[in-house]
Amino acid sequence: MVRTDKYYLLAGAVLLADTWRLEDKVGLPLDAIHTSGHVPHYGDKLQPSLTRFFRRLSPSTPVARNN
Repeated sequence: MVRTDKYYLLAGAVLLADTWRLEDKVGLPLDAIHTSGHVPHYGDKLQPSLTRFFRRLSPSTPVARNN
């Protein structure tokens, strides 16, 4: 397994999105997705927990997430 310091959006499904368009985000690193969208407290609060979440993921275990 190769680990990098960045995670990229490579695929996904967005259902009933208001202004969020998957095609605008595919290929971007997670940091760019969240900072371009002006997510409050991303850098100081959300980024560390997102990094931990993604490091624990396994390719053989699907994840469903509701926001």
